[in-house]
Amino acid sequence: MKNEKVTLFKSKEHASHETLLSFWKRAQKGILLLLCVIVLGLATYQGTRYFQKSRMRNMQAAFMSLKDDVQRLAFAKKYASLPLGGLVTLSLADDAYKMGKYEDAADLYSKARKGLKDTLFYQRAKLGQGIALIAAGKADKGKERLKKLALDKGTSAIIAAEAFFTLAVSEFEGKHYSDCKMYLGEVYKIPSAGIFIEKAKILEEQLEKSVK
Repeated sequence: MKNEKVTLFKSKEHASHETLLSFWKRAQKGILLLLCVIVLGLATYQGTRYFQKSRMRNMQAAFMSLKDDVQRLAFAKKYASLPLGGLVTLSLADDAYKMGKYEDAADLYSKARKGLKDTLFYQRAKLGQGIALIAAGKADKGKERLKKLALDKGTSAIIAAEAFFTLAVSEFEGKHYSDCKMYLGEVYKIPSAGIFIEKAKILEEQLEKSVK
């Protein structure tokens, strides 16, 4: 039986991860190909033999011909150590999360990190893994990963904000109200927290009602 803490993660009011997934589905192929072109440019500039132009063109062609999850998974495994392979794995993780397959999603987010090092999506994969673990009922593991991510000075503001907010939601669901308030305070400290400031305010209102 899954932990009751999952409920708030599924609600529209706190589905911040769903917003990221929606954006991903709209921009998926454009983002992937743009990153592929950037990687090719950097590799050519640096004279790296590993990323040969012919191989990159073959990989692009293979990516554009992907039609189903079986082909996507095979592509992801073949190019696991490359950014494009990592991003395909990331998209598979997002799909698994949306279908409620949280343990599978957590595993795929972890695998996606291999090819995403030194890219802006590496933190996104770490965030997804933490959220998926909590949704799968493995709150302690998920929260541990999110804390580490949020406190890392190299983490982008919006990723750190979502990590802290997710921790606040988890503590709220567990009725650990003082910890919830502490994490909300961390969200407010981030100048570029964006939408998570408003989400934090909504959760804070619920928190105030719960502690009365």
